[in-house]
Amino acid sequence: MARQTGIIRISGKVGNTVGFARGGEEFTRATAKPYDLAEESKKSATEFGRGSTASSLVREAFSRMLLPAFRKDPNNRLAEKFRRVIRSGPSSKKGKRGVFDGNVSLLNGFEFNPYTAFKKLAFFQPKAELTAKAINLSVPEFSWQRDVQAPEKATSLILGAICGSFDFRMNRYETIQAAELIIEKGQSFAGAGLQVPIPEAEEQVILVMLTLNFASTGGKNLLKIERRDAQAGTILAALHLKNGELVVFEEEALFPEYHTQPVVPVVNWQVNNSSGHLQ
Repeated sequence: MARQTGIIRISGKVGNTVGFARGGEEFTRATAKPYDLAEESKKSATEFGRGSTASSLVREAFSRMLLPAFRKDPNNRLAEKFRRVIRSGPSSKKGKRGVFDGNVSLLNGFEFNPYTAFKKLAFFQPKAELTAKAINLSVPEFSWQRDVQAPEKATSLILGAICGSFDFRMNRYETIQAAELIIEKGQSFAGAGLQVPIPEAEEQVILVMLTLNFASTGGKNLLKIERRDAQAGTILAALHLKNGELVVFEEEALFPEYHTQPVVPVVNWQVNNSSGHLQ
């Protein structure tokens, strides 16, 4: 509350300010902020939490594949990626949106290692193709000398793969993990393929994760090299399926903005007559 001292006085509500008299003096106060601002914050917070929950579920499902370099990174990167997916859903559902409402393909190419990417260690490109009831993974032929960026002491390259089916409404998952594929140094790899069945579910997100790391020979055992620049993991495929069919995300239509000249109101003076009354 503030006392009015200027030449121009406010009476009643003007914008976000109210003028009133008390005890023979005139004061002003600000009106209360609209409640819908708090409501918008609540909606954003709800979706923020759903992104964190989805990220935690994926990290739990893929925990066997999380190499030391991945564990050093806080959960925030993957959680923020899920929040982007959720925010891509229809704005009319804000506060109620979940992973299934958004563009799941935004997860494609996510790197679990913040220090290096899969494609920086392997110049060959694995692929994932969706069929009626399975996902076919393929690794093309490659040459160690030409297509691999390996540490000097490495004697073996190790490829790992895991496929997860996620129900983000019920916070449930199923996973299928492939046996490690080990390629010896100097070997020209002829390529390989793998078929992973898709579980039956009304609605699910399928995530395929590939990992790559190196090992050196220690006697009869392979000793994995735990350098953060020698380990990589990526989401090779992110698919949204409903009743067995691929869901193709459609961007929300945006209405064009029309710019018009603002209407400027005009007010006129009321001039007193000679007797001091308004005309």
